[in-house]
Amino acid sequence: MNGISPLVLFDSRATQSFLSLALYKRFVDAPGEMDCRLEVDTADDCPVRVSRVHQGCVLELFSERNPINLVVIPLDESKVILEMDW
Repeated sequence: MNGISPLVLFDSRATQSFLSLALYKRFVDAPGEMDCRLEVDTADDCPVRVSRVHQGCVLELFSERNPINLVVIPLDESKVILEMDW
């Protein structure tokens, strides 16, 4: 993804795709702002309000390139959570 190999988690119940703060720091371009803040429930039951998003990223999976927007949230290590629309 954008030349970085992160640990990717697929979540079929997610409504957004998320990027860890650790991985976000490795992106060259600064994130943009969302139109409105998003409240995200994390595993430790502490909701987080976020507004930064990296738009137009490219996810390469099995030689297929897919455009993706990534919302920046606090996650451990270099992780990405992808929404899966089956």
